[in-house]
This record gives sequence, C-alpha cells and structure tokens, in this order.
Amino acid sequence: MNKQMENRDRNKEKIADEFMDYNQFTSEYDHEVQDIDLLSKKSEQILPYYPSFFMGSLKEACQAAFRPNTIAEYLPVLVYIHRDGSRFGEKFCRTMFYSNKLIQYLNMNYIFWSYNITDKSNRLTLMNVWEDIFSTRFSDEFSIEECPLLIGIMRLCKYNINGIIASEYQFKALVKGNILIRTGIKIDHENLFNELNHFKDECDNNEKHLSFNFIKKTHLSWEIILEIAEYLSISDVITTFSIDILTLLNHKHFKMKLLNPYDRLTKIILPKIQIEQITSLQINANGLHSENELAVLSNFPKIRSISVHNLVYSVGISQYAKYLPSLTRICLYYDDKANYYELIRKLIHFPQRIKQCEIHCSGTFYNYNPTKDIGYPSDITTSLEYFLLNISQYPSTSLQNSSQDYKSWFRISIHSFIQKMPRIQHFHIICNKYNIEYVLGDDLWKSPLCSRLQLKKLTLEIAKSAYENQQWLIKKVMEIQLILYKIQKTIKFQFIFV
Repeated sequence: MNKQMENRDRNKEKIADEFMDYNQFTSEYDHEVQDIDLLSKKSEQILPYYPSFFMGSLKEACQAAFRPNTIAEYLPVLVYIHRDGSRFGEKFCRTMFYSNKLIQYLNMNYIFWSYNITDKSNRLTLMNVWEDIFSTRFSDEFSIEECPLLIGIMRLCKYNINGIIASEYQFKALVKGNILIRTGIKIDHENLFNELNHFKDECDNNEKHLSFNFIKKTHLSWEIILEIAEYLSISDVITTFSIDILTLLNHKHFKMKLLNPYDRLTKIILPKIQIEQITSLQINANGLHSENELAVLSNFPKIRSISVHNLVYSVGISQYAKYLPSLTRICLYYDDKANYYELIRKLIHFPQRIKQCEIHCSGTFYNYNPTKDIGYPSDITTSLEYFLLNISQYPSTSLQNSSQDYKSWFRISIHSFIQKMPRIQHFHIICNKYNIEYVLGDDLWKSPLCSRLQLKKLTLEIAKSAYENQQWLIKKVMEIQLILYKIQKTIKFQFIFV
C-alpha cells in the first residue's frame, strides 16, 4: 500500500513538473486566445483532471457568461493569471488541478479564462483589456509578484441599448499567491472549493438583485419615482431602479447628486448622462485626496453643493472649492464632536461665493494648541447668508459631568459663529435633550451682536421626545421670541417640534 502511494505521489510530481514546464513555451505568444488554446491542449495531455478553458477573449468570456435567458443559466467568470517562475505557481497547480471534485464543480459552475503574463507584451495586452472592460488599471489592484491570481467576475449592472441587453462588470480577487483573500488563510483543495462555491452564491444573489424590477413590482408612477430619486444619489437611484432610468432622468433634465466621483459605477454612469445634471457632490474625506483625484472635480462645473464627511482639520475646504466654480453651499459632517477652533478657521477661509453652510456633529469642543497656532485675523468674516448647526447627534461621551463649563463654552462658540457672519439672514439650530437648555438660554440671544446682523429668520428645531417638560419649552420659546422682537421686529422666529 505504501509503495502504491509513493508511486502515485511521484506520478503527481512528474505531472506537475510537466505542467509547470508548459509555461516555458507559452510566453512567446502574445495573443489572448493563442495562449489559452496552448494551455488547454497541454492540460488535456498531462493533467488527471482538467478544466474547460474558454476559447476567446476576456470580453467574450464575460459576454458568454451572462448571455443566457434565465438567471439559473448565468455563470460567473473565473480568471486565472499566471507567469513563469512564480513562487507559489507549483503549489497552486497542485491545489487547483488535482481535485476531481473541484474541477468538476469549476466546469459546471464557471466560465474559466486563463492568461500567462510572463512576457511583457502579454502583460501590456492584459492591462489594455482590463482597462477596456473595467475602466480601471490592472496594476492598481494586482502585481506580477502576486501570481498566480484567481479573480472572480460578475455583473455590476445591465441596461438596454436599442433592445439589446448590455452589461458592465465588476471583479473580486479570490486568491493571490497561495492565500485566500476573503479569509486570509493558505489555500488547499477544500477551502478553495468552498471559496468558489461562496463566490458562485454571491454571483447568483447579485443576478437576482439585478433582475428585480422595482418599477414593475411596485407599480409606482414615474412621477413618484422621480420624487423618490430626489433624495438619493445617482448611484442609489440606479441600484434601486436599474440603469435604464438614466434615459428618463436625461429627458427630464433631472438634477443629480453624485456620491463618489472615483468609484467604478460612477465611471460607467458619467458617459451616459449630461454632466450639467450633476449639481451636488458627497465625499468622504477620511483620507486625503491627491491633487490628481481632486482635479477630477473640475469635470463637474455645475456642482453647487458639496457634502464632506470627516474633513481633516489640517485641510481647508478651499482645496475642493477651487475646482468647483459654481459652488455656493458647503455641508460638513463629523461622526462625533467637532473642534470649534478649527471650524472657525475653515469658515473664514470659505470663498466669498459660498452663501450657505451646514455643520452636522454631536457638539463642539475647544482644543486650542498655541504651539501649532498660525493664527487667524479676528476681523475676517464670511459671506454666509444661511447657517445650520446640527448638534442633534448624541455624543460618544457624556456632557453631564461638566455641564456648567459646556454651557459657558456653548454660548461662546455660538456667539463666535455669529460674529463671523455679519450677512447672515437665516440662522438654524437643531439640538437634542443634552443641549436644548443651552440653546434656549436667555444670555445666548441677548447679545448685542444680534442687533448688528441682517438676520431675517431664526429656526430652532428639536424632537418632541427629547424633552419631557414641554411647558418649560413653550415658556422659553416665548421669552426668546420677545427678546428678538425687541432687537429687530422683522426677525421671524420659528420653533419646530419634529
């Protein structure tokens, strides 16, 4: 028995060596199909079990995968990228091609496409093909040192062109070298089989989602759909209603909100719409954007509003504004409390064309460090006419232990904001049960600053459930209304329970 096992192992090693030697004569071919044809023939000669390689280009493989009439017939594409002399090439071949169970599953559930990138011309061919299909560079996601690679492909979206269904595709790295990307463990027969099964399920669920026709299922009118779309980004609109809705949006000259100008779906959408329809933009600024990435914003000359999440304090909003000539509204969102000192610095450096500003956070705090202070002129003001301070988000830390200090600091910060806005016409505050008492404090609105403003409207907003003593609320609101009336009879005071 032991002798039989030794002979079987030696036979496997011999076959693996022959299969690895195959790479030495395929690299001289620089055409996708020629490379696959050679690999397929060699596999039939030397492998105990061999996959059914797709005989065509990668684009043809993608088209063939999603051409069938029913979802059940759709097959994801599995891309196998390899090269001569790769560190894990032999180990990968033993894992991939010596399991009858795995190969049978692969042949029944995937379209398998392979390419050798040992030769430079082949690498260039793959890069061109990849960018053509995915609108992104292969080198941005993968490197030649990571070979062998297994990459799964499924559809990103589908749309109708003159009665013909066209598709865009997305990819996901499954294996790099000898590591499963999703789990971070080394590959073997069993976990590679499980990974292929997992991605197939993911692809099937994706196809069910793409086939769901929200409009037909709900029987909503186009008027209601357009009304819903007003509250969504263009990416969310397409995800909800399918990419075919772009035809309607273009026809109606619908104003659209762009969620992220750098992602894959955005690159697909932009050629299909009029750039002038993009009027607002939302960006997550947790990481600094390079100058080249920021320059992309200049492609959207009609953007009037930008929302930036977690803008780094050391970065001014001006770096975004300089690429957006029509910008008049800025919204800053923070996951927790925001540094008042840094906010003031940002406000005074707003371009003069900015007329509206919103700040959304759980509150403000003061963290002044004189060693890092480069100062800001006290006489610089903004041109803001509308300002919203939304502090209704509950903070991650309690304010109760320092309520008196916070009350004093809150009044100072509000006064400082007002001081920098001599042209303000509408001041809007949204608060919660932790700060409602500070907002309704008499001393906050008796400031002489209020008498020098062009203020036309003051709005205070709070949830009904945030404060149990509603009689006290009504009393304080009436007192503030009287204070404002004495300052300027024309100020409209609005208190909202939501």
